[in-house]
Amino acid sequence: MSSKIKSSFLEEDIKLVDYWGDGILVLSANGIVSYANKIWDEFAQKYCPSLLEYVEGTDYLKVFSEKSDENVTITKGIRRVINGTEKSFFFEDSCHCSDGEHWILIKVHPLSQNYPTSVLLQYIDITENKKRELNLAEHEKHLYTLLNNIRLVGVVLDTHGNIKFCNDHLLELTGWKRKEVLNKNWFDILLSPEIVPEIKSVFLKTIKKANVPSYYKNEVLAKDGSRRLIVWNNTVIKDIDGKINTVVSIGENITNHLLTEKSLLMTKGQLRTLVDTIPDLVWLKDVNGFYLVCNTKFERFFGAKEEEIIGKTDYDFVNKDLADLFTQKDREAMKAGKPSMNEEEITYADDGHREYLETIKSPMYDSNGQLIGVLGVGRDITERKKSEAKLQDKKKELFQIVNGNPIPTFVINKNHKITYWNKSCETITGIKADEMIGTRNTWTAFYRNERPLLADLIVDNCQSTIEKIYGGKNLQPSFIEGGYQAEDYFPMFDKWLFFTAAPIKDFDNNIIGAIETLQDISLAKKAEKALIDTKILAENRPA
Repeated sequence: MSSKIKSSFLEEDIKLVDYWGDGILVLSANGIVSYANKIWDEFAQKYCPSLLEYVEGTDYLKVFSEKSDENVTITKGIRRVINGTEKSFFFEDSCHCSDGEHWILIKVHPLSQNYPTSVLLQYIDITENKKRELNLAEHEKHLYTLLNNIRLVGVVLDTHGNIKFCNDHLLELTGWKRKEVLNKNWFDILLSPEIVPEIKSVFLKTIKKANVPSYYKNEVLAKDGSRRLIVWNNTVIKDIDGKINTVVSIGENITNHLLTEKSLLMTKGQLRTLVDTIPDLVWLKDVNGFYLVCNTKFERFFGAKEEEIIGKTDYDFVNKDLADLFTQKDREAMKAGKPSMNEEEITYADDGHREYLETIKSPMYDSNGQLIGVLGVGRDITERKKSEAKLQDKKKELFQIVNGNPIPTFVINKNHKITYWNKSCETITGIKADEMIGTRNTWTAFYRNERPLLADLIVDNCQSTIEKIYGGKNLQPSFIEGGYQAEDYFPMFDKWLFFTAAPIKDFDNNIIGAIETLQDISLAKKAEKALIDTKILAENRPA
């Protein structure tokens, strides 16, 4: 390393850089390699042997820019950092190694603030991060597909409340068009101004503290100004660094069957009215678990009148295990000094019917701040539980429909890798899914020599090649835009197949893959040939 460059580093810095796991080069202000760390050769040999030529004294910018147009872009970025017009520069690129494809991040940082300056080039293997990003993108695509196939309201928001996705059911319910709401802010478009502060506060807490309200209820605005009351179930999605980047909400429209809920009034003078009229189970116990108050709904649970319940404990009405659980939850709420919530299924003593309850227990204090007991409110969430079960059923149903589809089907992504190969496809080709998924070997199931299938050509948008290869095979546009259908004889398994292929597009209408289906028409073709042969025979028969 030159003395000038050494002056930019302490001796300890040089030792540290020498043994970094990344490949490191230092370029002078003229673009000359002034330093390469001790593992540079090893790094270059593994990821890109052509980098081995960049040794001390090499004019990196000149030699590197001559390799490709892409390298010209990189050298321009490096020059901007050298000249101080940019503080740093980053560039991602892929390379093929003996153990598969790797992604490399090139980071460029100045070594001083006196421009033009020497710069440090850091080559970092980011393959694992890239794989996780790709997996997250694939999961997100499947999530959107699922949300669009349920008869519940579905919306996906980023951390600023911008709408990344909304399903068809939400659009039908509110009268909005997708282009009118996509990438717009949820709080600005679909919420009335008076409730925005409250809902936004809950949303920001969710993002900041992962404090997700699993059950929430609010109105949304339709395009015509009318309102729909939605009960929401919420969850969050985290990025590869574990940070929340998305909130997914699935909701049910309960506008038409809303029961007016009265606010829970906690003042002493209003407590009696509350317990007599509220549709939830309400009860109050002292610190020792003796009942002080309960309402009519709670009477039905124990199968006794309030006067028979007051002064007694849970052990007088339910079995010991359940009474122990109730007592434990009471103590937890009092110890925490704040409301606690749990879900439980109970059986009513009066008629034997069962309900799921969301139970909130809150410690109660007198005017002097002295703990006097615990207030319990049990809300019937049976319908919500049924909705959650229906959602799970729809997820299972969607999977079963696709997996049990009797029509042979395979799917490829934009890189021509097989992402799906169903059981019917296994049957007709004789090749198992685990031999195909993740490969680009679709052709091996149908041809002896490598060649593109109709799905491959649709992914690459090769219209002219489609006409050239399949033009004489009864090629026709399919009912899906951008899709085609054709038929051909496949000697490998002695069958005539009718096949259709169509593009899979993202929400920006970009092709991200293709789906192809196959149908065995061998019997129809044999019948057709027999009919033609009979006709020819009849025409040539002597009179």
